[in-house]
Amino acid sequence: MFRQKLTSVNEELRHENVFNRHVYLLQFLGVTIPNKLHPERRWMDSVLFSTVLIIIVLNSISQVMTLFLHQGSLASKAVNLMFFLVNIVSIVKLVLIQSNAVMLSRLFEALDTPGATDSTTMLRVIGVITQVYVAIIFTLLAVFVASPWMTGSQKLPIPYWFPFDTDNFVAFTATYTFASIAFTIVAYTMEAVDTLLIFIAGQICRRLDAIQDALITVGVEEPLRKRGWKRYKAQEDNLGLGITRLAALSRDETLLRECIREHVDIIQLVRTFDIVLDDIFLAQVIQSTIVSTMSFFAASKLEDPFRDIPKLGAIIIGTFLQFFMYCWLGEEISDHSDDLHRTLYLSEWYKCREKIMKSLVIMQTFTKNHFRLEGGHLFNIDLRTFTLVLQESFGFFMVLRAVIR
Repeated sequence: MFRQKLTSVNEELRHENVFNRHVYLLQFLGVTIPNKLHPERRWMDSVLFSTVLIIIVLNSISQVMTLFLHQGSLASKAVNLMFFLVNIVSIVKLVLIQSNAVMLSRLFEALDTPGATDSTTMLRVIGVITQVYVAIIFTLLAVFVASPWMTGSQKLPIPYWFPFDTDNFVAFTATYTFASIAFTIVAYTMEAVDTLLIFIAGQICRRLDAIQDALITVGVEEPLRKRGWKRYKAQEDNLGLGITRLAALSRDETLLRECIREHVDIIQLVRTFDIVLDDIFLAQVIQSTIVSTMSFFAASKLEDPFRDIPKLGAIIIGTFLQFFMYCWLGEEISDHSDDLHRTLYLSEWYKCREKIMKSLVIMQTFTKNHFRLEGGHLFNIDLRTFTLVLQESFGFFMVLRAVIR
């Protein structure tokens, strides 16, 4: 009985929408992606979304006020600036995702294939990367939440400004609860948005892989027995072509027609995805550059390196991994689209009829320019931008260190 129930649950999970998990995470944050069950946004979702934004905004105000009013070390101010930027970028991501909810709904509907969560190597790699990324995020969150209980003092792990005294137990409990809720929301925002975007890229690449697998078979003569035909000896028609060859020619026409239609659909999907990703990536570039610089600076000014280096190290690794995911998804989409051009040449196109060869030339010319995603119309979303941000972050850190001794 239990085994039958488990089998039915696994069957349901195999056939559910591949984006369901991300839709549930976004609903937790008040972001609604319209679908057939809920085509319109409900008032409860609007209230929840507004509440989430207000909490993050209040947390951001507390962080920025700490920079100006709290008498702390340069390292603590650098940490406050980092968390302030993370809060601001989280707000930007939530607002942009909600404003582009209709476009995301179209992407979900077009890219959904039951059971396609780990059907390619890239999707399996994405699964590993996102698991590591989420583990780092919630490890940092757990350290933040558990820090007062681990140290036994009524003090948050980072400086916080509040317009009232937090020395008594009631006030500290209120501020601790508010800060924990705020950082939990930020952590869920990072998981929901960042992993969603890289997963969409993985699904686009999966469809490009399917086109590539189909195009490599162009011009290949399939044996009759694979088609279930009874003839073992190829008969000649009036054109002098064997039955096998005629079947292959007919198959090539159908195959090429379907591949072109699929490629046109993917072009529209990539354009839609580029619109969704545009401003989000620009905000991510700014966050990653400044947070990396401030992390290096805070590490160079620590009073107790053995205690604080692990936390800053986790922040640096998480920041670089987060930005790497964005740059890598753009790089993979470009590489997969470029592979189509190469696959067309590697196929047995020289065995095709002149009509099909002309169509292949047109398709090869069109696929010569691979897909290119851009962020804010300023940066290409690829690994070169990732390397550039790493170099610039370290350069800004060296300048900041030379100016502030």
